[in-house]
This record gives sequence, structure tokens and C-alpha cells, in this order.
Amino acid sequence: MKVFYSGEPVVGYLAGAVTPNVLQIENLGELINLCCNRLVQVTRLNIVPLAYVPVQSEDVVSVINTNTNTVVGEISVGEFPGGVAITPDARKAYVAHSGDDSVSVIDTLNGVVVRVIPVGDGPDEVAITPDGEKVYVSNVSDDTVSVIDTATELVIATISVGDAPRGIAVSPDGSKVYVTNFGGNTVTVIDTATDTAGDTITVGDNPVGVAFTFDGSKAYVTNFDEFSVSVIDVATNTAVGAILVE
Repeated sequence: MKVFYSGEPVVGYLAGAVTPNVLQIENLGELINLCCNRLVQVTRLNIVPLAYVPVQSEDVVSVINTNTNTVVGEISVGEFPGGVAITPDARKAYVAHSGDDSVSVIDTLNGVVVRVIPVGDGPDEVAITPDGEKVYVSNVSDDTVSVIDTATELVIATISVGDAPRGIAVSPDGSKVYVTNFGGNTVTVIDTATDTAGDTITVGDNPVGVAFTFDGSKAYVTNFDEFSVSVIDVATNTAVGAILVE
């Protein structure tokens, strides 16, 4: 279960090729079933006043009103949608489709796709800079990160990273992007000022997710095959510890 916080209550999901449940968590108490009634595969969730849930088996994004906890629409997107990120002004959502190597741009006010942007091979996760000016997309099948200019909706850079990049996150100050390389057991550090790859940080086996602390001093990386979380000192771009989560 993966939860993105956006005030009270917290909304999350259960993932898997089973009938999924979108959940409301009231003070870590009762779990309330919100949707869905059909067999789909829900993989990720992002929350603004609306929550956008990509449904991979149907090539749509379900839209949930988090005030009323109801599904208020579906938006057709590309093939096999995955990672979703919302701009800081909440006006646009970017959705990666690994099945057709593109990113949909959703106008959140009108609930429609306004642009489809070709990116690299097998786009997986999406992250947006705090100023909303750039979108970073990890392309798992060609070992690159695509950089999208949100003003023009064009790819302005393609950055070579490690083997099978998956998770991606922008530091709170917007200066760095961390990319987990699932096949290389590393994290690549991208300088957002130049859009170039810099340091490579060795972490655990098959790293997937990555997240920064709110103050940007540390980053945490989940290591899929090691049942651990690596702790990174962001100032030095070095792994300083690991937490077993078996």
C-alpha cells in the first residue's frame, strides 16, 4: 500500500491484479472502501483536491473527489499508464504510459488530455520540480531520463543513467533529482540546473522507490530484493545506512 499525504483524511490504495480498494484512513483507524467494483490493476495514486488513479488494465485514469470520496470521472490515456505527478499549481497531471512510450498531459480543470509527449522506452515514474517548470520521467527500458519543459510540453533533454531506472524524485529545493537504477543497484544524481548526471550512489539490491525528507537532508530508497531501505545523506550524496524491513 502506497499513501500520498494531502491533508486530512489520508487516502491510499491496495495494488494488485485483484478487485482493488481505494481506502480512507481516519486517524489510522477504520478503513473505508471507496472504489472499485470491477477487476482492474491499480498501481499508483496521487492526490490533489482530486486523486488520479491510473488503471493499467483499462488504459484510463480514474478521478476521485477526495472531499466526497466518490469516483467522479475517467480519463482515457495511453497504453499501460503508471506513474502520475501533479504540478504544484494543481492545473496539470502528467501520466507515464510504458506501453506506448509516452506521457499524457491532463488538464485537471476540464479533465481531458491536452497533449501526448513521446519520451524514452518504457517510461515508468514521473517527478516534477517544485517550481513546476520541468518534469522528469524514468525510462526503464532504455536507461534514460526524459526531461520535459512544462511551458512547451517538449522533451528538452535525455539523460543517460544506470541500468533499468525506476523510481524518481526531486529534492525539495529543486536542485537534484534522484533516480533508482533497478538493474544496477545504484541511484543516479541529476543536476537540474544542467540536466546532467553526476554522482552514482551504491544502495541495496534492486532499488525501486525513492523519497526525500521534507527538509531535503536525507533520501530513503526501497531495495526490493534485499528487504531493506537505504538512507542517503543528500549533502554528500552517500549512503549512510540501511534499515531492514523484513
